Parts: sequence; structure tokens; C-alpha cells
Amino acid sequence: MGSFFALSLGMSIAIAVLLFLHRKCDRWLDSSRWSLLLGALTDGMLISLLYAPGLWGRGTLLNGLLPVGFSPSLRSPLREVAAAWRPGPLEIMTWVWLAGFVLCLLWQVAAIVRVHWRVRRESRPAGEAIQKALARVSRTMDGGVLDGHAADSLPSREVRVLPGLPGPMSVVVGPKKLLLDREDYDDETLDAILRHELVHIHGRTVSGSRAFLVVVCAAYWFNPLVWLLRREMRAREEYTCDREANLGRTPEERRAYARAMASLAAKGRREWPGTAGMACAQSTLRRRVEALFRAERPRPRWQKRLSAALLCVALIALVLGAMELFSCPAHYTLSEENLLQYVGQGSSALEQGMDPAALTEAEDEFFVRMETKTPPYGAAAVYCRARSLYLAFSDSAAADEACARLSQRLTALLGEGAAADGDRLYLTDDTLFRMLEQPPAGGTFERRALGAWRGTTDTGTDTITLARADAENGAVVALLWGEKVEMQPLPFDIEVFIIDTTLQNDSAPSGSE
Repeated sequence: MGSFFALSLGMSIAIAVLLFLHRKCDRWLDSSRWSLLLGALTDGMLISLLYAPGLWGRGTLLNGLLPVGFSPSLRSPLREVAAAWRPGPLEIMTWVWLAGFVLCLLWQVAAIVRVHWRVRRESRPAGEAIQKALARVSRTMDGGVLDGHAADSLPSREVRVLPGLPGPMSVVVGPKKLLLDREDYDDETLDAILRHELVHIHGRTVSGSRAFLVVVCAAYWFNPLVWLLRREMRAREEYTCDREANLGRTPEERRAYARAMASLAAKGRREWPGTAGMACAQSTLRRRVEALFRAERPRPRWQKRLSAALLCVALIALVLGAMELFSCPAHYTLSEENLLQYVGQGSSALEQGMDPAALTEAEDEFFVRMETKTPPYGAAAVYCRARSLYLAFSDSAAADEACARLSQRLTALLGEGAAADGDRLYLTDDTLFRMLEQPPAGGTFERRALGAWRGTTDTGTDTITLARADAENGAVVALLWGEKVEMQPLPFDIEVFIIDTTLQNDSAPSGSE
């Protein structure tokens, strides 16, 4: 989930940049190009949600420059320790997001279903005059504007009259229908209405985009820029329908179209969910009329294709750049309350929802450092190795206090501990000195096990052993997982050993051992 929030933050930057360019460079591109750009950005946001394993699980998709967010709160494999688990900020944010997603999606779907229900119960088929006008308009419109089904996919049952509508509109989410509030429009206004609504339903550049917006707005309900993008997409969709409905028409015919828009404009028009219509608020009427009469310089086909390709490249670069800007958190949130939850966790669980920089591998050693802003119990650093945790202390007195408090917490969660059998801390002195970030000074560590506590897991039982190793200038406190004795690292490079052995066997005479 941390990757999703990081992606949302990066997408906010992309939306802000695109909307800024849209405002400042509106005249550089025609309405259909802007519709394609805004729609492509929305589609990219929707497609990114399909990468659920990467976005909601391991943070391998987003390795950006700026780590943001909160680290996940893990649950211990021991049931008794897991009972003390408390949700962290990321888990609370996830539950809040999920509740908002469900409510927003249900609210939008319910509103759309209510519109379809009302259309089915209260509307009636349009008259024969409307059907003839629709057939005439669809034949005269530019062939590159509508898809191939425009001529035969609007039978009489899909052109309806519904008294009480705020104006003519089209149902564009779900089964598509063309709705009129009345049938007594004059020929000029009816021609403009039908042209506009046909582009809404069968336009190659605008048809079908509303359904994607429903899902995107539900998924990013917490992001105000997404709702702003939705508003701009709807406004740009109307500009595109005006433009494409008048391709190849004379200035006088465009003036007639503008007069029809002015006659349908209202002071405060509220759009029905899942619909789009020609009528608009008076505040946007002037911009639509200006866009309708804006002269567009004709360009050759190769130039159009080149500009489209450049736009696609620019949009992809913008989205990828936004995705690479932010990443998952690079610091673990470890505290005295949740430290035991991390004992027994494998490397895959520790990497989940984290930036790769959160785990720093030690050179030539079998342990990694967990990057934390404030290590618990006053430790200088926290390391993990083979499902066990190691706390490095520069002060032996702080290690004494940490051992006492860890022992009390283990007893409170798992009951009285048992004496540990033998020395469980089988790390070399060089490794322990590396954890203390000290060069090996020829000294040795005094190792001792302080106790073992047993708990239940999903497959049986397991133990946590508390041990420590003391040196002259510091101490390492270990929370060892499991009952098996940790294997000491080999004193030689195993890969070099295998290669040397293979070369010796290959060079040996045939039949020799």
C-alpha cells in the first residue's frame, strides 16, 4: 500500500504539470488532442492499479528519489506476540482508503443505476421526425469522427424522450441512450443537439472515457487533483464534441450551432451522473463559442502523425518521471512496543512495502542493517540475520537496561522463560565488531544466553532466545529465532571453492579419483 500512496503523490505532480500546460498552452493543440492527453493520463493511472502485487506488496516498482510514507507494521509468527500487535499509520491509512474507495464507488454506481432506472421507467421512444433527423445527421457528419456503428446502433428504443431533464443529454456509462427533454425543437437546434450527442456516444476520441473516470476517481478519492482532472476532462470533452460535430461545416452553420448552444445554456446546470450533454452553464458558454470558431491551421498527415507520436512520448516520459520521483519509505519504524513483531520475519517480509535502501547489506557478511531514524532501547543500530535481530550498543550499561526490559516484555507475552542450552550466539568476533562499526582490535566477545521463551505458531511451536555478546567498547544484544543453532559463516568463499574443485576434476586423468 505504501507504493500506491507514493504513486498517487507522483501522479499528482504529473496531473498538476499537465493541467498547467493545458491552461497556458491551450491553443497549441486542438480539443481532440487535449482530450486524448488527459484521457491517456487517466488510463495510465487505471493501468497502474493492475500492478497490485508490486504496488500493494513488495516495493520493487517504485525506486524513486524521495522516500515517502510509513513502513508497514509486521505481525510476529508467534500468536502470543502477535496478540499485542497494533496497527501503524500505514495500516490505518489503508483501512481509511479502502472504506473511501468502496463508498465512493458505490455512490457513483448507485447514482448511475438510478439514472438508468429513471430512464427505463419514465421515458418514451422519440417520434418518427426525430428518428429521421437523426438518420440524416449521422449520414452528413464527417466519416472520421464517428465509429463504424453510429449508423445502425441507435434504434428507436435508444432515442428517448424524458420530460423534466435539465436539457438534452446522452447516457454514456452503461447502455448508451440519447435523451431529449422535449421534441418540439426547431430544425436548427435539433440538428445541433443530434450532432453533439452523436459524438458523445460514438465519437472516436471521447466515447467510453466516462467509465474509466468512475474507477479512477474511486481509487484516488482522497486526491483533489484527480477530481480537478475529472472536471477538466469533462469540459474538454464538450469542446471536442463541439469541434468534431462541426468539422467541414461553413461559418454560417457554425453560427447556427452556437445559437443553439446559447439557447440551451442555463445559469446553474447540474450534470446527471453517467451522462453528458450539449447544454452548459453560462460561465463556460463563451469559452466554448470561442473554441468553436478558433481557426485551426490544416496540416499534412505526416505532421499530424509526428505530433501524435511526440505527444505520446512526452506523456509517457511525464508519467514515468512522476513514478520515479517518489518511493516507499527508506526507514523502519521500530519501537519498544513493536520490536518483537519483527523477530522471525524473513527477508521477503522485511522488504515488503519498503525502499531497497531500507536494508543495507554488509560487505562479505551474512547480515543486513535495518535503517531506522530512532533505534529502540537506545541502540546504535539494528541488524537482521536469519530471522533474528541484533541490537548494537556502544554502552554496556544501555545494553544491560535493554536486556532487562526485553526479558520483562518476553515474560509478559510468553510467560516465564527457560534457561537457554549453551551458547546460541554463533557469530564470529569480526562480524560482531562490524555490527558495532568498530575495527577488530584483537579483542574477544564474552557471549551468554539469558533465556529462551516458547510460543505457538500456525504450524507448531517456536522460541525466541535472548542473548548478548560483550566487548570492551560495546555490546550486541540478540533476539534469536528458532531452536536450531545458527551456522557460523564459512571461513572461505564457497563459490571459489566450487570452481577450483570443478577445474581440478576436469583436469584429472580419466579413471582417476
